[in-house]
Amino acid sequence: MSLNDLPAELTDLIVSYLVLLESPDYEPSTDSPRAKPKIGKYACASMNLQYAVEKHMFRHLILDAQDLHFFAPLIAISKRRRAILRSVMLVPELPDPNQHTCGSESSCQQANDRDFSVVIQNLYTALYFCGEVEGKLPLRLILAPPRETINEDGPYLHLWKHSRLQFGTRTYLNPSDRVTQFMCFADSDGEAYVTPGSILNLLKGIPKVEEVILNIEDDKMNVPSLWTELRMDFARRLRRIELPALTCLHLRYPYQAPLDERFVYSPARRTGGRSAAAQDALSTSFHRLIAACPNLKTAFLSGPACFDESLFWPHNSKPNEARWPNLESLYVEMSAVRPDGGWYLDSQPDVPLDEPENLFDDSDGEFAESTPNPFDDPEYFDALTTGNAYKLACRSQPNESLERVLHAAARAAKTMPSLRSMCFTMRVDACPRTDYQPEKVGFVYGVKGNTLGEVHMPYSEMLWVGPREWKTSKSLEEVWREVLGTEAEMHYQGW
Repeated sequence: MSLNDLPAELTDLIVSYLVLLESPDYEPSTDSPRAKPKIGKYACASMNLQYAVEKHMFRHLILDAQDLHFFAPLIAISKRRRAILRSVMLVPELPDPNQHTCGSESSCQQANDRDFSVVIQNLYTALYFCGEVEGKLPLRLILAPPRETINEDGPYLHLWKHSRLQFGTRTYLNPSDRVTQFMCFADSDGEAYVTPGSILNLLKGIPKVEEVILNIEDDKMNVPSLWTELRMDFARRLRRIELPALTCLHLRYPYQAPLDERFVYSPARRTGGRSAAAQDALSTSFHRLIAACPNLKTAFLSGPACFDESLFWPHNSKPNEARWPNLESLYVEMSAVRPDGGWYLDSQPDVPLDEPENLFDDSDGEFAESTPNPFDDPEYFDALTTGNAYKLACRSQPNESLERVLHAAARAAKTMPSLRSMCFTMRVDACPRTDYQPEKVGFVYGVKGNTLGEVHMPYSEMLWVGPREWKTSKSLEEVWREVLGTEAEMHYQGW
């Protein structure tokens, strides 16, 4: 009796023990890419053992540019291996900047974009052939942060500073109908990012995607003008994308508030002025995307993200126009900074904004541990170097601009027939008013019949969170009362 005569179940059991022997921490049941145990050497023992080994080796793949040359002959031409494949993670690798003779950032950027485009084309071509399988076998595609190549033999040139990987809009991508989940982690800790607009171009090549998870990060503090340009480009391309099969959207696009809360950012949007009628392009684009997805059930927008009231209700919307027909859960974590550079929160009423304080006064012999790191904020660092920094004002009081957002959220909730829960939060940094603990301003709304954990809600309920002295305006409470219904309850939780 040879190994080929063993039943498939027994062979799989043998390989599972070999996996634990080679890598005790490996969990084959988890549906995520990870380092594989070195069990390829056992595949030569028999044909049945080879098939069992391949179930572990080819289920989750982590690839770089060089691996793509072997991906097609190993996976795409094999019907059996195509059926095994469940997820693919691509880790782009940037060229060595020391190879560029001109030594300019622009030439490095062109080399980045060229190599990145070629790698993406090769990946989508391989995924196109992987779609030829019987039955519905979903596939997850993950784009990891780029990895830089460092030449240890020569001086490292910091030419990736503020570099953005871009993918040409006219470059054709073979569509992959099998990919149903797309994850992009463009929040690299290094200095190279993937532009938000390029991520949308990648989504166009997977028309049947059902779940999208985007984690976008950028160093707006260092190059605010470039950040604004990329944000506007993201908004423009977002209007032209359609995701008819999308059921779940997770977006993390941070826009952190500055350490010195006296500071006013330059506008994140490009408008002719800062009037209330001016709309933020990114907010309206996301509104259109969420409203245009007929199967969308869950939407998470966090970061905190920089939006205005147009996210819920653009100014040209028709009254009582039905939208988001299947949306059940909506979670929004909004930045305290508005897209026009202003604030949604005002300072604490009893603390003046312009009270000077010498942060270098160490007469007590110790430097306050609560003092923020000045290197995290150029404006704050500049104030420190002058020797006359201002006290960080506690911005915790909701103002009229936040009221407009909450009004728009109520109008949107009235046009969501399937809505089960909605959550809106805005972070308040630690300060004397919050007892030096981070707090939130916002609300949680649950519909009658919704289940929170194991608790079945007998009626609609809304919980407002904010300062103890703050209450919603009469008009805002009335519009939410219309949403909640006569039997609903509205509560306040102050800090």
